[in-house]
Amino acid sequence: MGSSYGILPGRLFENHYVRAKTKFRAFEAIVLSNALYGSATWNISVRQIARLESKQFQLVRRMLGFTWKDFISYEKLMQLAKAVGEKIVPIEGRIRFN
Repeated sequence: MGSSYGILPGRLFENHYVRAKTKFRAFEAIVLSNALYGSATWNISVRQIARLESKQFQLVRRMLGFTWKDFISYEKLMQLAKAVGEKIVPIEGRIRFN
């Protein structure tokens, strides 16, 4: 997930001139689609889901301009995303279980 985010950090995701709504849509289209490709065939544990969700929220925090020092909670991050007009769907809701 981090490698596909790392392609465009300064140009798109951490650029202050790009609207947050555009960043969220690009994040979903580029980063999450690459990270979850083929997830229907994964044998995934609860710990791995938690790690994926943690990475997702870390990248969303960076995208919105917050650092780990800001101590922003997941709930606050969800509220900020909702204010922008986007919804953060946790990884667990995106993975298809067989």
